[in-house]
Amino acid sequence: MPAMIKIALPAGDLRTAVAGLLDAVGLPVEGYGEGSRSYRLAARGNSAFTTRVFREKDIPVQVALGN
Repeated sequence: MPAMIKIALPAGDLRTAVAGLLDAVGLPVEGYGEGSRSYRLAARGNSAFTTRVFREKDIPVQVALGN
């Protein structure tokens, strides 16, 4: 079974910069940079990654919980 990599992405002001960084490293996330209201997004062309969008202050807690 292939490994699943979970990525917590910030909502808000950091969204555009993080979307640009993900695109630059070859991991574009469908709808993230455009301000999608969805909290679960797919990485284009890569099913080994799953992403969730959280408020910046909630990311450490959500990562600790495994979300």
